[in-house]
Amino acid sequence: MEGRPVPLRIALVDLDWRGLDVFRTALAVALREAGGEPQRAAEAEVRLVVAEGPDAPAFHWARLAGVPRAGEVARLGDVVVDTVVVSAASPRAGQAARLAAALGALVVALPAPGAASQRAGASS
Repeated sequence: MEGRPVPLRIALVDLDWRGLDVFRTALAVALREAGGEPQRAAEAEVRLVVAEGPDAPAFHWARLAGVPRAGEVARLGDVVVDTVVVSAASPRAGQAARLAAALGALVVALPAPGAASQRAGASS
């Protein structure tokens, strides 16, 4: 393991299918902006998935990936993570971001679907 950095440990909060598709890209951008190494996003280990219920897309994804899952944001305190990726559309986004920051984790907020097109439309 000499010379290889320890993989980032991450948690995902309330991601939909789109968020699950793009979370590594968003993580790479956030790492680059924070002065980190964006290539670490590709090897990041998902340690916990938090979603509102067993029918949520993230729960299905976690089940397939063999990742622990929880329904309560408070479970973030039970695992060691470096980064928490949270959907900005989640009603629990603020709670998750505050808890993650208190735990010393980088918080990456995925914009709500359509946010980029709304911003583009607002500048026209």
